[in-house]
Amino acid sequence: IVLTCRLPYLAQGNSVKMLRYTTSGLMIAIAEITRTYTAEMALTILLGRIYVGTATIDEGNDFLSTHTINWEMFHRIITTHKIIPVAQKILPSLSGIPLEYKNQLRNSYLFIAHNNLQKVEEIARLQNKLKANGVKILPYKGVMVSQYLCGDAISRQSSDIDLLINVEDFEKAKDLLVRDGYVP
Repeated sequence: IVLTCRLPYLAQGNSVKMLRYTTSGLMIAIAEITRTYTAEMALTILLGRIYVGTATIDEGNDFLSTHTINWEMFHRIITTHKIIPVAQKILPSLSGIPLEYKNQLRNSYLFIAHNNLQKVEEIARLQNKLKANGVKILPYKGVMVSQYLCGDAISRQSSDIDLLINVEDFEKAKDLLVRDGYVP
């Protein structure tokens, strides 16, 4: 259920803001975000909403037809917020995206996908190596969260590998990892 209505936004005192009520709560309307922030930031938020289903492709197309986007600035924003994979899943479905930018986004996405898949392989290698030496580990965050929440290892950017290790196994795991080339 999605309704758009005018409601007082308490954090802004007496001012009235456009809010969107969904089954998951209240969201500030994209038009209001655009008045406060750049069109590029508003597009970033809109892509996230499309991705999670609280906005539609049609809303994205409407936004792009009425706003000029600085694609270089937009790319900096989605890079900073590590949502290139989300952008790659949504932007190709929208109208009015310059081909040059679609190619840049695709290349960035492929780079991230390649790196994340390398992390998956490294996690499997580390699990096997440590298990063979009596150390159990539990990978978490990063590509594992992506796999669990999104169904694939590439929908969430990751910069490292995080492992949970029993306190009793820590020194042994550390020694094995150091011998394997990792730096404490």
